[in-house]
Amino acid sequence: MNDEPAAPDLSGAPKQNGSKSLKTPPASDADAPGLAIPEAVKSKYLRRGDKFHRTAGDKPAFAIKGDTIQIGDQNALRDAVRIAKVNKWSSITVKGTKAFRQQAYMIAAAQGMTVKGYRPSALEKLDVERASDKAAKRKDQSQSKSAARAGVDAKGIKAQNAALADRFLAQSHDKNRSDPELRKAQSLVAAAVIVARDRYPGKPEKRQKFVEETKSQLASAISAGKKLAGLQPSATQRETIQDRIRQIVLAKDKTRLRER
Repeated sequence: MNDEPAAPDLSGAPKQNGSKSLKTPPASDADAPGLAIPEAVKSKYLRRGDKFHRTAGDKPAFAIKGDTIQIGDQNALRDAVRIAKVNKWSSITVKGTKAFRQQAYMIAAAQGMTVKGYRPSALEKLDVERASDKAAKRKDQSQSKSAARAGVDAKGIKAQNAALADRFLAQSHDKNRSDPELRKAQSLVAAAVIVARDRYPGKPEKRQKFVEETKSQLASAISAGKKLAGLQPSATQRETIQDRIRQIVLAKDKTRLRER
């Protein structure tokens, strides 16, 4: 604030957890002044060295000096606390007017941080506890809604996969071959037809049973949401299958010629 007798600031230390130290900025922010800055905060300010401005013509909203955040605009206090949280500060020390220190306490303490430099009243402590409880409830509700949406999405995808599997079983080979969503599965059925011809020569019933079982297994995979790309024949196998298909087609053509 401009009426502060001296620039109010927050300084702090990272949460002690084994030998971890203050989080350093990412490599892309090599010019960041000492502390990691969350993206939500970066997008709100213009940065000039260690100073952060709301607009080009404004005085710095805050500046970072080592492990200290100097506040020029009290409205930037919440963003300063966000920076402290991102850098794993477990406590902060506040300096400035009583009003500034009180506001810093109310914001940071509600985030679970220890605030030094201000002695809160019993009522302020109670207000912070209530704010913390409300924040925790909002977080739980948000997580519950996200989980519920994820559950609905999962059910929808499961239903779509089941419907696709049913369509695969109900449609003819020709229809599945021209169906964009079932072409890959049908190519595996075509491969199974050729395998069955080689494995059960002169036994049409066994060949048909083998192909039907393959189709049923593929339908189960489709229903389970499995990708069939990994089950595709190799390049050499595809060439062999294509050659066999051509042989079968030629054999059918010759049969028709003889019938004429």
